[in-house]
Amino acid sequence: MLHNNVAAGSERAGFSGSGVECGDTTSFVGNLAHSSLAGYWFDHYRTPRRANGCAQLTNFTAFKIWEYGIYSEVFIPYVNIINARLADCTVGISLHLSGAASLDHTIMDSKVLILNTLVVGHSNNGHCQNTKPSLHACKFYMAWCWHLPPNHVGIYISAFHSEANDAPIIFPWWAAGGYPALYGHTELDGVTFARFDKPCSEGARANLRDFAISGIPDRNPDSSAPVFTTNIKQFQVAEESLAFFPDPQKSWIAQVLV
Repeated sequence: MLHNNVAAGSERAGFSGSGVECGDTTSFVGNLAHSSLAGYWFDHYRTPRRANGCAQLTNFTAFKIWEYGIYSEVFIPYVNIINARLADCTVGISLHLSGAASLDHTIMDSKVLILNTLVVGHSNNGHCQNTKPSLHACKFYMAWCWHLPPNHVGIYISAFHSEANDAPIIFPWWAAGGYPALYGHTELDGVTFARFDKPCSEGARANLRDFAISGIPDRNPDSSAPVFTTNIKQFQVAEESLAFFPDPQKSWIAQVLV
């Protein structure tokens, strides 16, 4: 059991593991990560194929995170994020789940649930420069320090892969590594987005627009899984910053002449 721990200044993830069984709200609670490369990483190299196929992260806080507040690439169809608090992360939440093989035209139910969570793009404690982690961290073969844009994203639309991309050893964190699965969706329920706009007038992030919800730009193939929203709250979120849907990679789409 891990209760009320703080991880600061990590050159990898503040916390990493397989999460807990869905429904378990007592084993991992009250933990906090800040000033790290990542907040919590669902490590798929160690994440078991759970009997109920569901992993959960509850009551977790991360702020001032260079890459992802919460990241996953797992071989299970369900991930729940409940009562998380994320601020000043380059990307608050980015979740990749496995799905059925799309080339076999099979369907497997897959879902991400993000419930009662606060995501802050740029707080009063934020900064307008890109504060880089140490050179040692970025030389590590699993770091991939330079792949994210300087603008902040609250939640990347979850990706459901027809196969693992083995990030970060084979493919970078954001690469799909295979065609998307034919089914999978994200549910946002009771999520509050705060302070997403153009927060900086000078510095490395000057006039860059942050986005509350975004697709993964230039890194996913020809489709994105749907997102269903309920009880969404906004505080100082510009209309132009609520959602961003980038174009798919043209190289993945058959260019049929008609």
